[in-house]
Amino acid sequence: MLSANVWQPHAATLVIAVTFFFLLWLAGPWAYTDVLAEWAQGTASNILLRGLLLLALLAGAILGGWTAGRLRSTRVDLTVAVRSLAGEVLMGLGSVLVPGGNDALILTGMPLLWPYAWLSFAVMCLTIAVLVKTMPPRQMHN
Repeated sequence: MLSANVWQPHAATLVIAVTFFFLLWLAGPWAYTDVLAEWAQGTASNILLRGLLLLALLAGAILGGWTAGRLRSTRVDLTVAVRSLAGEVLMGLGSVLVPGGNDALILTGMPLLWPYAWLSFAVMCLTIAVLVKTMPPRQMHN
């Protein structure tokens, strides 16, 4: 097992951010959410490349979970599933209100000084700060 080589979260996030930046620069918006939005509008293009990038992202996530020793089957709790679904619905609504994903928001909208980007980022940071301060600490499962 490669678990001795688990990356620190800050280093991993930095590598992910830099990788996403270059993929956005080289391939344009490639996230599956961008593809689905374009498909709904009938403007999707370059589906093969974007699909391969999605598969690479999924494979990297699975490999990361495996090397960290956290890839395992778990029982689904109905309460957790309902809470997760509610959270995803809220995130979906938020993504409809803010064009693009976080990468487009931070890498494109904010440098171009688009007001919606700065307002969206401020609301996102404030929401995270409130949740971090008000939610009880959770135990991490090994």
